[in-house]
Amino acid sequence: MSELPKNWISTTIGELALYVQRGKSPQYTTVSDLPVINQKCIRWRGLEKEHVKYIHPEQYSAWGEERYLRDGDILWNSTGTGTIGRACIYKDSYFPKAVADSHVTIVRFDHHHLCPEYAFYFISSPFVQKKIEEMQSGSTNQVELGRAAIVETSIPLPPLNEQKRIVA
Repeated sequence: MSELPKNWISTTIGELALYVQRGKSPQYTTVSDLPVINQKCIRWRGLEKEHVKYIHPEQYSAWGEERYLRDGDILWNSTGTGTIGRACIYKDSYFPKAVADSHVTIVRFDHHHLCPEYAFYFISSPFVQKKIEEMQSGSTNQVELGRAAIVETSIPLPPLNEQKRIVA
């Protein structure tokens, strides 16, 4: 990146994130109390609930508390030609409780240092989206955006008030 404005720093997603982890592969059922967000659900404008699947109740205990989605989590598609790199911000208003499947990476930040909307706009920027091809591994239709590529992604970080101004 070029020279940054005063009070900005160049850092990485890994240095800022509290949690960066792919979801898990569940045993699905028709309907349950625990929705699973998959890559088809994730759209730039938000979550499309009609694509949600559900975890079989016998598997609920297999998901630790850290895997439950939280308000402000960035959900970043990690597999698939045509969907890799697409992201959205998870909102508590979508579901009382939900998890992500193994094709989605959850990126969780400390909201006192990084505004989730700022991170989302950066991830969705042409700067990052053009680099997705370089960041991914694998071959056609089996491409993956690995955790290492995500945590190593550089991000220009202004002070929190400036992030909020940029988002506004």
